[in-house]
Amino acid sequence: MYQQATNEIVTSVQDSALSIYQLSSPNAQGAFDSLHIFTQTIPQRFTTSPCFSSLSILSTILIGTDSGRVYEFNINGDLISQRSVRSEPITSLALLPTPSLSKPEEYFCTSGNRLYSERDSAELPGSESTWILAAAVSPKGNYVVAAEINGNRIVSFDQSLSQKLFEVSVPDSALQELAIADIDGDGEKDVIVQSATHISVLSRAGVVLDGFPIQVRGTNEFTGTPLIVDFDGDGKLEIIAFTNDGEMWVYNRNGKLLTGFPIQVTSPGKSFPTAYTDSASTGGVVVLSENGSLDAFLTSTTFNTNSLVWWQHLGDERHSNAEWTQTASHPLSSEFLPKSRVYNWPNPVYGRSTQIRYYTSEDANITVTILDLSGVKITELKGRGTAGMDSEISWDVSKIQSGVYLARVEAQGITQNDVKIIKIAVVK
Repeated sequence: MYQQATNEIVTSVQDSALSIYQLSSPNAQGAFDSLHIFTQTIPQRFTTSPCFSSLSILSTILIGTDSGRVYEFNINGDLISQRSVRSEPITSLALLPTPSLSKPEEYFCTSGNRLYSERDSAELPGSESTWILAAAVSPKGNYVVAAEINGNRIVSFDQSLSQKLFEVSVPDSALQELAIADIDGDGEKDVIVQSATHISVLSRAGVVLDGFPIQVRGTNEFTGTPLIVDFDGDGKLEIIAFTNDGEMWVYNRNGKLLTGFPIQVTSPGKSFPTAYTDSASTGGVVVLSENGSLDAFLTSTTFNTNSLVWWQHLGDERHSNAEWTQTASHPLSSEFLPKSRVYNWPNPVYGRSTQIRYYTSEDANITVTILDLSGVKITELKGRGTAGMDSEISWDVSKIQSGVYLARVEAQGITQNDVKIIKIAVVK
């Protein structure tokens, strides 16, 4: 439901039909006195949820189709424009702001193996994959993230699509949902990725945050959209996840389960959750299950305007697939290369590789020299450090013998240089 002036606008699509419901004149009990319904039918089948946009001064509704077109309607259902992107279906839409007063927003969409803006496009890996989007307004620059549905690849580009920020793979090969929020509180927006069995949180640089990924317990699977809210009112965001046995799990910014959870909130099966506030600003969660039951859970926490960040499927009431909250960067440390932020994971290393993580307070060139305990050089790795963010270099240990090794991490910035040494245990 999207509010415009005194009206509430509700839209739905089924096959080739768009329905728009305008509800007006609510009374003190929240009931609406009048309802106006507009319908529109097109020759193609709709393939995305309706998205309320402001591509011009007036609010419009964007929807993608199976013929690779993006349709734009006004709130009365009149067709304003249509754009042919390519022949494959449009699978996702997302919005970001622009500096233009006459065109406050621009949209992004995925079709086939490409990500499109209104001005440019970028290639996505895999010719047979289906992709979904999420977008972020962030201090270091706005960006768009694409995730491979039922795959494990995540790709991110800046708003111009001219620079790829990262391309990574996450655990499990059944990605389902994306969300955007500043989970670690550094001011930069992070990417929350939910698959059937894992929830991962990636920084703007594509680095997994401390405490993640979270793995579902037992044989359950995650279902529905992960909700990102300040659930307990401590000023820090939590991740609310749902499993197919009807339970609700609440995790803090470090991936730790909050005391008292999980709790049973609905019947087993797929869940469709949303967070809300009542008339007294008390926060709660409503869950619609696939069997048709509607269950509500009311907390004792008062939610404010910053409490609800990603609070329903596709983010918000506009279905913008984006997080637009204005934040300022709050670096984790002012030290150039803090010892506490230089480590590897996993450690000990039982698999084929390990990630060597480091943090620099300014952009820096990174050289990691791997030595055995006698001081013999094994290999040298090169990378970059991004100011105010964790970064990583991967070390392939598939041909390395068991033992303890030293990693000499050297950072060379514009004004500072520093070296830290860590121990890495390889177990075969």
